Amino acid sequence: MKTARLGNKRTKATLKSVVEEYDDREGCGRQSALRDLLTDLRHLADDLGLDIHAALDGSYEVYLEERETKELETAVKSVKKGDKVFWNDPDDGSCSREYVVKEIKVHPDLVRIEGVDGSVLECPPDELEIL
Repeated sequence: MKTARLGNKRTKATLKSVVEEYDDREGCGRQSALRDLLTDLRHLADDLGLDIHAALDGSYEVYLEERETKELETAVKSVKKGDKVFWNDPDDGSCSREYVVKEIKVHPDLVRIEGVDGSVLECPPDELEIL
């Protein structure tokens, strides 16, 4: 299950301030404040008739996808002229090959590479391996 949802800075800042508020109120440290916040979310889920376990399981999957996407985007953004990358063709691998980068442009869902040999590749970042 892929998702387009990526945690944004404003949401993280808001959640950080909530954890800090819990810590300030209880004086128990941020780890315990996070525990107390999660406990209150469990109570809220009960009150709303929501399945907290399904939400937690689903959130972990989304978290892993987002973390992987962020790490991959960071790695791809570090590629520069002269670097080598390998494209893994998702269609049976018959067109997979190595590229020496002349120019690279990274977009959220697409990487465009011009090779030193004049070839052009456009693919999702997860089809690339940085050599």
